Amino acid sequence: MAKNGATTGNLERAIFAYNHDQNYVAEVMMYARLYVTEGFIPIEVIEPSESGFARPVPGVVTSPFGIRIDPVTGKPGASHEGIDFACQAGQRIPASKAGKVVYAGWQDERNPKSGYGIFVWIDHGGGFKTTYAHLSQTTVQVGDVVQAGDVVGVCGSTGKSTGLHLHFEIFVNGRRVDPAPYIGL
Repeated sequence: MAKNGATTGNLERAIFAYNHDQNYVAEVMMYARLYVTEGFIPIEVIEPSESGFARPVPGVVTSPFGIRIDPVTGKPGASHEGIDFACQAGQRIPASKAGKVVYAGWQDERNPKSGYGIFVWIDHGGGFKTTYAHLSQTTVQVGDVVQAGDVVGVCGSTGKSTGLHLHFEIFVNGRRVDPAPYIGL
């Protein structure tokens, strides 16, 4: 990083030279500020609802489950089979409930602007699974057992996405359902 300007105090330029991504720069700088001011990087854990699922992030719901205008194509009548939550670059995304990671990575790395982008899929047993999509990165691997609140990824905008957010889904016996009643919304 020194050859890219870090020694002259221009950390943002040095980080940008490392991978040419302003979102990455913002994420690294946020973590650095938190570490300097707080001594650690905090994560907010939200209490689970009666179903045992916790709301994954405290952010505003930017798109509920159901029919909507597709934000990418602008066409009406698109089925949105999850809930979108606002989140910030670098924000850590926790598991909503304990379970086993059954997928972690790109949905289609050859076409990174399609589908979920980078996502995590967790099997909670009893026919329940959750999806955490459009992440900038995952922090878990297939086979990992996670507890509610364990970080599974970082907020991003990969795949078919118009900006930073978390797309969250709940499956019951293989079918997507509206997550809202399961997470206390």
